[in-house]
Amino acid sequence: MKYLIAIVIIVSLCLLPLVPTTYTTSYTTKIPENYTITESYTEYVPRQGERAVYHEDPARTQWRNSIKTSIEDAIPPVTRPSYYTIEYFTYNKAVSMSRQVTKIRLVDKVVEVELVEYISIVGWLLGGN
Repeated sequence: MKYLIAIVIIVSLCLLPLVPTTYTTSYTTKIPENYTITESYTEYVPRQGERAVYHEDPARTQWRNSIKTSIEDAIPPVTRPSYYTIEYFTYNKAVSMSRQVTKIRLVDKVVEVELVEYISIVGWLLGGN
């Protein structure tokens, strides 16, 4: 009977786990991350401008462009006077601006996992961890 109790105790000790073994393993994974940057860009804004336009009499333009062969030809014709007018025009002016832009990038993150493993006497005797 003593032997039977001893065998039952030994068998139950072999089947019960011993001390739990805890170890930590880590691995790297990529996770998405939002980040904000300031981005500059050029925008074209319509502007109103003005310029002076010179108007010349057509007879005077013809005289100025002709070949003068005599003194009489060198005298300008009597015509109405030339004049200037103000002309309004629209143009696009480049304006530098900036804006906040949210982008996504993949970042390496180290993840640690704690594992618990129970080792039994039978497993240890059979060559397990």
